[in-house]
Formats: sequence, C-alpha cells, structure tokens
Amino acid sequence: MMAYNQMFFMEFKNSVFMGNARERYLQLLAKRPEIIRHVSLKIIASYLGVTPNYLSNLRRSLATD
Repeated sequence: MMAYNQMFFMEFKNSVFMGNARERYLQLLAKRPEIIRHVSLKIIASYLGVTPNYLSNLRRSLATD
C-alpha cells in the first residue's frame, strides 16, 4: 500500500507540471476517487495548487458539462 501511494504521488507530482488545474482534478478523480470523498476540498485545492474557491468553481463547471 505504501509503495502504491508513493507511486501515485510521484505520478501526480509530474502531472502538476504538465497539465492545468482541470486536468489535474480530473486525473485525481479518475485515479483516486476515494480521496475526493474523504478529504476536505480545502486540502484537495492545496494539493492541486489552486484556491478552494477556484476548485469549487471548477467542480460546479464540471457538474454542468
């Protein structure tokens, strides 16, 4: 489990430099949906490198698409 988490973190760290916030959020949602359900949006926003307000707007935008 620890190796899996470390691999996920390294993959995500690389994606931070390769995609925009929307792409990073969608990748997180696809690869680790349990994080979205169990971690506060404030922490997720920090992890994605955006503000909580921006993340809220992004989630609203994705819900209406």
